[in-house]
Amino acid sequence: MMRTILLAAVALALASCADVTSKQIVGDRPYHLDSATWDGAWLSASTGGVLYTTVKSAREGILEMGMVSSESGSLEIQKLDAHVRRAGKWLWISVDIGKEEGPKLVSRKPSGEYHFGLTTEPKDGHLIIWQANPAAFANAVELGWIKGAMIKTDRGENTGSISLDALHDGHLREIEQGAMLDSMDWKKPFFSGLKLKGTP
Repeated sequence: MMRTILLAAVALALASCADVTSKQIVGDRPYHLDSATWDGAWLSASTGGVLYTTVKSAREGILEMGMVSSESGSLEIQKLDAHVRRAGKWLWISVDIGKEEGPKLVSRKPSGEYHFGLTTEPKDGHLIIWQANPAAFANAVELGWIKGAMIKTDRGENTGSISLDALHDGHLREIEQGAMLDSMDWKKPFFSGLKLKGTP
């Protein structure tokens, strides 16, 4: 269930076979989060699931994201920290979904690998997050523009996933300026939802 959050965290996108991660949080500087805007319960337009968000640190741009799961037969709250940072005019969001340490997805420790994408400040009660496009970043790695490595199976087969060393300021500026038009899966946000009435 945790992977159905994101990205959200996260990740309707993480359910896919291929993904792209960074060894560092993406973005120049933390984005100040206003609780009145970012706190709430968001109903997914595609799955009907609800994503809960609470500002954990407004100054550091850390958003706690969570959902309720009943996969073990009892209700469990699963939570992740999302780092929201600005680079140019864009807001980047990075989430370490961690490593499983047993049968329960709530038992996880940081992995040092961040799934990332873009978001916008919620407007008119609408939260949207786009996932980084693995194919686009794989091409950037193959061309040597961004340092990283293709993830392979034990047999040496390409999984389609990519691990980036980091996305530096220059990369982010050029991506925003159109150097990689397909950097995100723009047509299929991995989360798009409306804030439920009665929530903060």
